[in-house]
Amino acid sequence: MRTDIKQAHLLKFIKELKDNGFKVYAPSKGVTTYCHFVKDDRIGYVESSDWGFNFGTVHKPCRECGTGYSIHRETYPTVRMAEDCLTLAPHWATSEQMQAIKKYKSWEDYVNFPQNKWSSQVEL
Repeated sequence: MRTDIKQAHLLKFIKELKDNGFKVYAPSKGVTTYCHFVKDDRIGYVESSDWGFNFGTVHKPCRECGTGYSIHRETYPTVRMAEDCLTLAPHWATSEQMQAIKKYKSWEDYVNFPQNKWSSQVEL
């Protein structure tokens, strides 16, 4: 899928997220294939690719489970898929992984975390 088509699909979905009370952050105001979304200080992630949309959770980096879990890979995104990303972890995460997960307290906590300082995301 062409990048401009992926961007158009994602921008349409971003509007839907905002209409449903999410704040949305991306690397630029108009050209992006991924973004973070926030609701009630919980953070999720979505990216558009050639096959559709990949949704994931977001947490502080850890050895046991990286920086998040892939939750959905679907052709057509829904707000429900985004809401599913706001959980601590998927039901299949191990107890060791669950204990290792440290969630960001807020979007400000995310952008001020040392490994995220390079990210100059803007609110859409």
